Amino acid sequence: MVCILQDRRLYSACYPARTSNQRSATPMKISGQRALITGIPLREVTTPEQFANAALFFASPWARAVTGQNLVVDGGLVRD
Repeated sequence: MVCILQDRRLYSACYPARTSNQRSATPMKISGQRALITGIPLREVTTPEQFANAALFFASPWARAVTGQNLVVDGGLVRD
């Protein structure tokens, strides 16, 4: 994602984890959903709207001092 803010280019990226949506290519069984949610610290699967909100942050004036960052939007699922 490249945002141009007042003639400056800011380079940052957002990465989604598994998101909940009705078009999932491989719908999960209820037992699989429970197992996935149990492993997520926030105990919910990220929605497309939550991911979009994170991406909008990088495109907003609030991110004018942020560049070169990678934001994983996953509720804490991915850990170092």
